[in-house]
Amino acid sequence: MMKPACLSLCLLAPLSAQAALPCDAYDDLVAQATMIMQIGDITLTRPARNDIICTLQGTVLRNFLGPHAPGTRIQTDIGCDGYPLLDGEVPEVSVGGLIYWDFNAVAATPVLELHVSPYGGPAGHGAGILLLDAVTDAPQYRSFCGE
Repeated sequence: MMKPACLSLCLLAPLSAQAALPCDAYDDLVAQATMIMQIGDITLTRPARNDIICTLQGTVLRNFLGPHAPGTRIQTDIGCDGYPLLDGEVPEVSVGGLIYWDFNAVAATPVLELHVSPYGGPAGHGAGILLLDAVTDAPQYRSFCGE
C-alpha cells in the first residue's frame, strides 16, 4: 500500500471570519503556490481536532507544478464545515482566515484542483481549491475577485 505524501496545513496569522482579506490578496497568495495538481479518488475525513478542519486524501491525476507524479496519493488538511450536511441544508461559507468548503461538495467532486502554499496546505487560505467535473489540460484557477 502506497503511503500518502503529506502536505501540512499552516496558517499565517489566522484572521477572524470578520476580517476578510481583499480579494486580490487571495489571488496573490494563490499565485505563490509551489505545487499545482488535480486530484481524484477523493476521501474526506470529518474533523479530528475541531469542527472546521477536514483531512483530504486523493490521487494525483495531473501535476502542473511540483514533485508529485500522477498516481501519487497525497493528504492535506482543508477548512470545511466539518460534517456532512443534510439534504437541502445550505452550508454557511465564510471567507476570512480560511475559506471553508462544503464537506458534501468536496467529498462528491470527481476532480479537485489544489494549489499548495509554500507553507503547506491550500494556498490563499483555501482559495487555492477548485472543484472540477473532469481533469483539464491547464490549471483552472481564475481570479478570486471575479475579474
